[in-house]
Amino acid sequence: MGMHHGYLAATTTGAHLIGALSRFCGDFYPGAPVADPDDLDLDGGDGGWGLALEEWPRYAVLLDTSLLLVDTPDLVVDLSRVLGTVVAGMAETLSGAYSLAAASDGQLLRLVTVQAGVETVSVGPPLPTEATRPITDPHGDGLEAALEHFGFHLSGSAILRPVRYTATRRPQPKPVVTATGRARVEPRR
Repeated sequence: MGMHHGYLAATTTGAHLIGALSRFCGDFYPGAPVADPDDLDLDGGDGGWGLALEEWPRYAVLLDTSLLLVDTPDLVVDLSRVLGTVVAGMAETLSGAYSLAAASDGQLLRLVTVQAGVETVSVGPPLPTEATRPITDPHGDGLEAALEHFGFHLSGSAILRPVRYTATRRPQPKPVVTATGRARVEPRR
C-alpha cells in the first residue's frame, strides 16, 4: 500500500506553524498531546480533516491527510516569509501524483511536481537526495530524504498531537516566485 498524505515542515514551534497556517488557510484545532501514534484521532469529523502535528525542539512537522496544504507551493513560499525554512511534500501513489516544494525566507528553493508518473514542473536544482531517493518512491522514502536534507528528521521522540482542519478557507493558488525571480511556473512541455 502506498502513501496518500503529505508533510509540511517548518523551522518553528508547533504553535507558530498552526498560527501561520490559520492566517493563510482558516481554522485549525489542535488537540491534547498523545503518547502513542496509535492514539491519534485522524477523523476530522463533519466538514474537516484530521491532521497530526509532530513538535520537535527546533521544528514542527504536520502530517496532512487532506493534501490541501502540502500541494500548494505558493503557501510554502508565503509561510517561509514568516517561519524561515518550510518544506512540503506529498504523495498520492494511486494516481501517481507527487510534489515537493521548499522555500526559505520567501525564496523558492526547489519545486517539483509529478502527475501520472510524469514530471510536469521542475524549478531549482535537484536536491542531492533526488538521484538515489526520488520523491516518486511509493512508500515516501524520497520525501523523507528531502525533508532530512533540510534538517527535518521524522524519527525519534517528538510531541505528537491531533489537529482538526476545517478547510473553510483553503490556500489560494497564485503564480509562485521562482528561484530565478518573479515568474509564473509553466509546465514542462
